[in-house]
Amino acid sequence: MLTSLNIQGLAIIDQLTIDFDEGFNVITGETGAGKSILIKALGLLFGAKAKADVVRQGYKNASVTGAFVLAYEHRSRTVLEQYGFEFEDGEDFEVLMRRTVSAKGRSQAWINDVPVTQSTLREMAGVLIDVFGQHDNQKLLDAGRHTRYVDAFLKDKSLLGAVADAHTRVTAQLKSLREMCEQYRDRSSDLDYLTFRHQELVDFDPSQTDFDETKALVEQVEHKVAIQEGLNSAQQLIDQGYQGEPLGQAVWQAVKALEKLPDNGKSWTSVAEQGRRIASELDDFSYVLGKASSGSDLDEAAVDQAEERLGTYQELIRKYRVDSAAQLAEEREALSRNIAFLQDAEGEVTGILNAIQLGLDDYSKAAAKLATARKKAAAKVEKDIYGELADLAMPGAQFQVRFVPWEAAVRSIDVELFGSGASSLWAGIAERLRDFSESGQHRAQFFLSANPGEPAKPLHLVASGGEVSRIMLAMKKVLTADADTCVLVFDEIDSGISGQVADKVGYKLATLAQEFQVICISHLPQVAVYSEGHYLVEKQKAGARTISQIIRLDGENSQREIARLLSGGEVTKASLA
Repeated sequence: MLTSLNIQGLAIIDQLTIDFDEGFNVITGETGAGKSILIKALGLLFGAKAKADVVRQGYKNASVTGAFVLAYEHRSRTVLEQYGFEFEDGEDFEVLMRRTVSAKGRSQAWINDVPVTQSTLREMAGVLIDVFGQHDNQKLLDAGRHTRYVDAFLKDKSLLGAVADAHTRVTAQLKSLREMCEQYRDRSSDLDYLTFRHQELVDFDPSQTDFDETKALVEQVEHKVAIQEGLNSAQQLIDQGYQGEPLGQAVWQAVKALEKLPDNGKSWTSVAEQGRRIASELDDFSYVLGKASSGSDLDEAAVDQAEERLGTYQELIRKYRVDSAAQLAEEREALSRNIAFLQDAEGEVTGILNAIQLGLDDYSKAAAKLATARKKAAAKVEKDIYGELADLAMPGAQFQVRFVPWEAAVRSIDVELFGSGASSLWAGIAERLRDFSESGQHRAQFFLSANPGEPAKPLHLVASGGEVSRIMLAMKKVLTADADTCVLVFDEIDSGISGQVADKVGYKLATLAQEFQVICISHLPQVAVYSEGHYLVEKQKAGARTISQIIRLDGENSQREIARLLSGGEVTKASLA
């Protein structure tokens, strides 16, 4: 049970603490006094989205703290143990949950002073509390929600998961089919162009290794050519340096001239000898240059081929807008995949269509099992709610659950490009998709005959506000029969009812409180009289500001509040009586 709730700095509440009774708790008060803030506080405590505007002006934080006392076997213990909390064997335990929201919107949460995430709070909400808001009556009138209400009565909830999983798989296959068809349509007109580009790269066979080797060869040839030209130039100067004659020949002529000089006391022999040495060395130098030049012969054909291939590389790199020969090779592989995709698309599409057929077979089997289980659950809903409605002053009322095929909009997929076989397969699939939904092939719809002898009609067409309130209470009563929840919160469930019917509702809530702790926000005296703990919410002036307070009413004050509710505002002798 929820033993106490402390609220600070939330909306128009400065600070208040409510100590709840373990049975039936009723909260009353004038409209706008702040009763709904209690629902907001419980929402925050159990992981609802927090906004900075919930913090009262002048406060740095809003905080909500709830203290619970729970039996050892309660399922919340299992939830907490998986987060590392420890408990004494066989003993009741306390859980202190706290949530703060800063004026900047930052939220923090703790359980027994251990920091936890909002998802942990929400998980605890699933086993601790069930809040029935004042807008849930209108939700009951929404036929789109009726299937979910029936599913709450399913014994085997895994059937829902099996249908959802099968639906997810088929949906993924449909997405794959749609994408393939769109890609084929976009690329099919380019098949010839793609084939030409692919063949161009296949014939050239680019690779980063080949590019590097070709570039190195060209650079090496350029180096050799420079050497060749230098050697040729040097040899040409030696061989043709004097009137087109070799320099050595000119020196030999000089030696001969020296040898013919007359001896006039000076010997020219040594000078001539030096000339002969120079001439001989020049001859040798010419030979060496010639030998070096002839030893650096180039394969001109190989050189031309390498230069041409390097030029083609550069041209293709510009043409395909890539940065390297390696990317050229990648482009070739990408083109190959695109061509293979276009050439094999018909077989691929047929394969996906067949897979979708098999997926729909699995889905139909799972949906059929779910439909059978739902019919059994619906029969129980009808039977149990019939009995509850009789207790709620609707004797003879017939509440029916009917199932109608799900009507889904089928999004067309153009498979005509892949042949008549694919078109035929898709036509069959499209027909099967008409009742394809994540929640099964059928949806539930509630019908009501409020008076004996009247035909049952859709609930939203015939139910009054009071009748909807009683149906929701009946459904909640049936649903909680085997629930782990220990706290049920009703926010103005009694909307639209009065008189003897209100008394029936009050009695039903009090009966429910024999199994669960019930907290009910109400404006009806017929409900308040059944309370074991009666609380009054009221607004007061505190200086220039308004604050909301809640107080527990003792016997006499509870009677005065009930009298106020009876008289519609002011307490009179008649209402007190």
